[in-house]
Amino acid sequence: MLAVRAPVVRREDEKRALNDDEIVLLLARADASRLHVPIRVTLATGVREGELLGLRWEDVDLDAGTVTVRRKARYFTGQGVVFSQPKTKNSRRTIELAPTAVRLLREH
Repeated sequence: MLAVRAPVVRREDEKRALNDDEIVLLLARADASRLHVPIRVTLATGVREGELLGLRWEDVDLDAGTVTVRRKARYFTGQGVVFSQPKTKNSRRTIELAPTAVRLLREH
């Protein structure tokens, strides 16, 4: 055991939420982008990147004003995009959409 070197564990940088100034800047720049709808939906719902990419239109109920997270998407080198269920029961959830998000999705 003395001759074995312990592995180095690298932690990902901790994620942090955007502050108000960053959100204003992001929204200002998003309006000119083809990604403005996904960016606004992400901000309105708080879904994670993989959850957003895993959404399908069948997960969106515009009449009820909700979106249901049922799957997530992840990219793997050599495999491409792989869909799977979120890890925990609490990750599979229905989120209420703000009226502005519903309007944006209807227009989209």
